[in-house]
Amino acid sequence: MARLPAGIREKLRRAHLHSRDFDRRVQRFLDPKPYRLVPEDDPQTGECRWRVDLLRQPPLVRWSALAGDCLYDLRSALDQLAYALAVAYTGDPLPRHIADQSAFPLFRTKPKRVTTLNRKIVGMHPKAQTIIKELQPYKRPDKTRESNIRAALGYLDILCNRDKHRLPLVLSYRLGGLAWYGGSDPFTNIRYGTFEDGAVIAHGPIPTNPEMRVDPVVTLDIAFTEPGPTGIEASKCFAWFANSIERDVIPRFLPYL
Repeated sequence: MARLPAGIREKLRRAHLHSRDFDRRVQRFLDPKPYRLVPEDDPQTGECRWRVDLLRQPPLVRWSALAGDCLYDLRSALDQLAYALAVAYTGDPLPRHIADQSAFPLFRTKPKRVTTLNRKIVGMHPKAQTIIKELQPYKRPDKTRESNIRAALGYLDILCNRDKHRLPLVLSYRLGGLAWYGGSDPFTNIRYGTFEDGAVIAHGPIPTNPEMRVDPVVTLDIAFTEPGPTGIEASKCFAWFANSIERDVIPRFLPYL
């Protein structure tokens, strides 16, 4: 990506730094196991419920701000890409009516007027404009690779706008895995996904053998809740967004820079 402007490369580099910092902070918090699993037997139903009690509350607001920094840099890289495309085709300095409107639009619903989208990409090479139009998140229904890219861009836009203009991003504990090493699997139901303090994450029959009272091995991580990709690990979201931009979006525009 030698032709990619240095400012865009720096935005992407900063996004990766924020993502790695987020991962380190989360893992440092989770390593001492800040929770306990509490089995609760119900003799009337013959069922055991496994409840999670949090021993320490994670600094979710602080992590949310760090996540917002990562998302902002990724979204900003797209807008700077749009500006660079306009400069490459129209010339520098851009006419004011182009410079003031320039952006990388991401519409999650089809705009009522074509001009709403077009005015943001005017000044670019016509083929670059076509690529942007094809990447719009509202064109998502099919199950192709293109759909996955559009979904990533749409979620990035949702989360970034929420963080910038409304409230901090909402993060929560997420059950990523539950393993048992005490013989046969005792669980009849496992509730994966985000949960709150005191939530029941699994059900199963009451163990008849005391040796089966082995604590399950729990894998926890941190995930986004509403809005956005609910229940997906935040770190995987960062990688999904960054990979979509760096591997699938930017290379399509390099011939027009």
